[in-house]
Amino acid sequence: MRQVCSTFAVLMAGCSPALSPPDLTDIEPAWGYNGEETTVTIRGDGLIPGVRLVASDPSSASVDAQFTAALVQEGSLTPLEGVSLDTYGALSARVPRGIVPGLYSVQVIAPGGEQDTLANAFTVTDTRADHLAIQLDARAYDVNETVIVEISLLDPDDDVVALDLPVVVEFSSETNAAGVTIDEGGLIDQLELDDRVAVSGRLDPDGTGWVAFTSAIPDNLWVTVTPAETDSPVRDDAAFVPFTPGELDRVRIDLPSEPYQAVAGEPFPVVLTLRDEFGNLLDDQAATVYLREACGGNNNLPTVDIVGGRGSTLLEVHRATDVSPSSLCPANALTAYGGATGSSQEFQVSPAEVEELTLLVAGGQSAEVTAGEPELNLIVQASDPYGNLAHDYQRALHFTDDLGGLDSDNPGQGQALCRPWNNGLLSCDIAMNRAAAQVVITADDGLGVSGRSSPVLVNPGPPTSMDAASRASQPQAGQSYSVAVRVLDAWGNDADVDPSGPDRLEVIDPADSTSCAYSRLEASGAHLLDCATTHAAEAITLLVEMPSHNLSTTTGRVDILNGPLDSVILGAPVEVTAGASFTISAEALDAYGNPYATGFRDLDISDTTGTLSIATVTLDGAGTASESVSITGAADPTVITVSSGGQEFGSVDVVVVADSVDHFDVVMQRPWAWVGEATAVTIVAQDGYDNTVADYSDEVTITSSRGLFVSERVSSFDAGQADVELTWDTPGISDRVRIADDGGVTGSSTAIDALDGECASPPTAGLLLDGLSETASCIFSGQASVTADFSTSAAGAADISHFHLSDSVGGFTRTASSSTTLSFDTAGLYRPELVVVDDDACGVVADAVVWVNEKGYPAGAITIGVADPTRTAGGAPSDADTTVSFAAVDCAGDPAANVDLYLRTDLGEFASGLTATGSGLAVTLNSAGEGSVMWSAQNTDHDGTATISAGVLSGAAFGADTLTVEGDNTRPEVAWIDPSGVTDALVDEVTIGFTEPMDDVDYDSRVALSGPDGAVTVSTSLSAARTELTVTPDHTLDGAVGGFLIELSSDVRDDSGNRMAGRWGAGVADFTSRFGAVGDEGLSVSACTPSVAHFTPDGDDGAAEEADDVDLAVSATATPSYWVLEVFDGNGDRVRTKHSAASASSTTLTWSGRADNGVIVPAGTYTVSVSTVDIYDNLSTGCEVEVVILERYSATR
Repeated sequence: MRQVCSTFAVLMAGCSPALSPPDLTDIEPAWGYNGEETTVTIRGDGLIPGVRLVASDPSSASVDAQFTAALVQEGSLTPLEGVSLDTYGALSARVPRGIVPGLYSVQVIAPGGEQDTLANAFTVTDTRADHLAIQLDARAYDVNETVIVEISLLDPDDDVVALDLPVVVEFSSETNAAGVTIDEGGLIDQLELDDRVAVSGRLDPDGTGWVAFTSAIPDNLWVTVTPAETDSPVRDDAAFVPFTPGELDRVRIDLPSEPYQAVAGEPFPVVLTLRDEFGNLLDDQAATVYLREACGGNNNLPTVDIVGGRGSTLLEVHRATDVSPSSLCPANALTAYGGATGSSQEFQVSPAEVEELTLLVAGGQSAEVTAGEPELNLIVQASDPYGNLAHDYQRALHFTDDLGGLDSDNPGQGQALCRPWNNGLLSCDIAMNRAAAQVVITADDGLGVSGRSSPVLVNPGPPTSMDAASRASQPQAGQSYSVAVRVLDAWGNDADVDPSGPDRLEVIDPADSTSCAYSRLEASGAHLLDCATTHAAEAITLLVEMPSHNLSTTTGRVDILNGPLDSVILGAPVEVTAGASFTISAEALDAYGNPYATGFRDLDISDTTGTLSIATVTLDGAGTASESVSITGAADPTVITVSSGGQEFGSVDVVVVADSVDHFDVVMQRPWAWVGEATAVTIVAQDGYDNTVADYSDEVTITSSRGLFVSERVSSFDAGQADVELTWDTPGISDRVRIADDGGVTGSSTAIDALDGECASPPTAGLLLDGLSETASCIFSGQASVTADFSTSAAGAADISHFHLSDSVGGFTRTASSSTTLSFDTAGLYRPELVVVDDDACGVVADAVVWVNEKGYPAGAITIGVADPTRTAGGAPSDADTTVSFAAVDCAGDPAANVDLYLRTDLGEFASGLTATGSGLAVTLNSAGEGSVMWSAQNTDHDGTATISAGVLSGAAFGADTLTVEGDNTRPEVAWIDPSGVTDALVDEVTIGFTEPMDDVDYDSRVALSGPDGAVTVSTSLSAARTELTVTPDHTLDGAVGGFLIELSSDVRDDSGNRMAGRWGAGVADFTSRFGAVGDEGLSVSACTPSVAHFTPDGDDGAAEEADDVDLAVSATATPSYWVLEVFDGNGDRVRTKHSAASASSTTLTWSGRADNGVIVPAGTYTVSVSTVDIYDNLSTGCEVEVVILERYSATR
């Protein structure tokens, strides 16, 4: 057997490996108090246990981890207790109490006898002192503020140890604590150290002490306290103490030197710094200061922004100082004010060299001369730039003016005759040749000293010549451009002429396409003419004349470019076939008919179907283009348009006809049909581009892909579309409607389920939205979502196959899942519908309601409360008025606070509590989502049921309630009578219609009928609705033999007891009407124009569709006896009839949207008819218009 030695100490026969001794690194803690045991951890490498193994018995191996440790000092050894191997790199042990204080080495012996010693590694003390601690206010201190540093000697538990430990307190910073001053007496035997900013001393016997200090400068100081003995185990402590400058006291102004001599007008630097009261720089502060000088020579000294406590500027002073007794400025100084104040030292200012000549013109600002004629007297004053005279100045001067009309060194360019200098003054006579409103004379000594005069008016001489030039070399046609004309005197000055008056300028244009008008005189002296040329040409020349002075000139060449693009003439075939290529041409012109030869070349081109094959057409150099294109969308017409930047420039209409039929599109209204019920199907013949083939008229065969209905032939195509109704006679799932003609063209619908709604054992349908049959949902991030749950649906005789879900706004979902998500992006009311389909094609339906709105706005049913359920029409307020209250919640069920509800009533009116919004009357809910208004029947004469509705404009919330109105006060009227007026027909009965139900009484005695032969015996009958009375004579009447008169007694009453209004008047009267051989005025209604096509009778009258009623401007061929306004609903039923006495052949009739019973009719389309009644009771043919009554909100979708 082979023997192996491991890295452990192996003790067995024949194996004695030599192990490396432990390598100790540290002991923690490195000190201990001899009054108590101290647990320590000894760390190092090679702390490996031994292993004992008997070669004959491998299972007898054991680990030997018996390490020993001791403190060693000068040959003496103190064993440590409880030595234990924690890891292969650490031992734990206990230092026993009672050891003599001192510095000890640490010895460790491994189980195999290997050992290592950590020299001078552990200190035994006779005190528990562990560390020093500093206490002070942790804040920033002002300079010179005293800081007291409290020092404590603490044990490991942070308790104070009573020991007068010698310590050193040291101060350090980046400035070497240069500003620190340490107070005396804080420590026992306190002494300042010479080699650093520090003090030494002892703590008080109770283990505490203090040191007081301050800093005279801003500084970031560290205060460190350490034991005075360098080998002390007591740990030190440190604290950060920042000193900041004091408050702003002044700004210090430093001149370049002390003393300082400045020169007038020469800039010199000035440094400004912000200081506290001790003179410390405030480098964290800023200020803006203004400077002024004591002598006041320069009032424009700079403003200085001081940032970070420092600022600088360059400035100059102008007034020289003078130390003479009478001087006003013996010395100068700078003063700062504003964000901080301060002053500089005084300084002197010397005058500058003479740098300027002052030229004084005789006559001052009113000096005036004529070019080349009278002379001007000029005084020259030599001074420095700040007004100091130079009495010894004697230099010769060179005179010029700023127009070149004066040069004293150049004969012929004006003249300057000067006298000798006299104490800094020079007198000269000046003549100038150039005219201007302001001519300035300059004098120059040739050595850099010069001066300028005040302006002199130099008038021009008489005109002698003229020149003209166009300001634009290439103006566009029709674009205004300027022609500048200058009229000059002999010296080249612009002469004084009046082209807008007697000195008119005439422009002669041989091309006769240019017009000019005088514009203005420029400051340069040029007269501007505003000209425009409409004919584009490469060159034109204008002749300009001034007859008053017999002057003429011509302009140079002017190129006229075409103007901006104005129109594009497009050419294309009248008719093309979808998808076929054709040529389109373009001719671009400006507004004057010039070819668009210059300018942008690319034009956008498009058509109304959006299928044009190109998007850009590029013009050539002549402004034309030609492209081969195609259009796949059929339309009559398709408008092809060219544009650029959104501006349209031309268009052409092209009839694009569909290509030959390619397929059929089969459109279903929904993806299911009910067996035995007709289902609308639309068949559209389409070409290969999905255009309707309008001329398709062949016969097609309609079949069911699963044979679920009887095939049929259809030939009823109109404009390429056939609308048919199919009836499935056999239920089935996933059927398709297939179309085919005899030429092989086919088409197919999407899958449709033919469902049996009369199954013996159908499934049951259950639809819950977010767990409810009616719920509300909030719009978040533009969308509201609800979970549509079908899980409550149950199978009948067959298993459920799948579900159809309609979102009520045109979206359909087919799914086998028991739930899905519906999303809505618009506030409103939605009624999703679920169809449950089983394997036998049985179908059942369920629906649910979801109200959708933004959070905080009403959603769902609105609660309405009517205080008094019965009110009296036309009564006093106590009988006619009632309070109506409202309450609404939002989509989360919280009160819809501080929002508007819109209200309407179809009978009566709201008396108070509402606001007209322009979109309806509204009540503002309070913070609890509640509100109330006053409803009144004071102004109505009708009885009936009043419906009060409340909602929001989106339809996301709605509620309605009713109240009963009693006490009808409206007189009934005859709405119509047949026959009436001229007729030659045989009459067996006369029918009279009333505006409201009548009292059921004996009408035989209340009706009288007479004719050519006298009285006619009649019998009467009242309809079940009591709104029509039939009068039957005892024999047939012949309308051709004469006139007949029917009379209805005023004793006739409605079912409320109101007597009849007679012949459409306000008072009680008999009603009479004639028919038969009577006269005829031949009237007709020639116009009936409504004021609006849509109106909303909600009590909030406004413009257009917000109007509360519709006005009809009507006119007839002559003045009738009565105007008749009749209103019929979508079913042709009469809802309103009103006769109005006429006084002219035209008038305005109004319908307020109310029926004859006074109730506002429901929303919908109504036919309004206006006719006339003449003196013979002939009713003319009505003039009809359609109007639409709107409702802003409802409970239906």
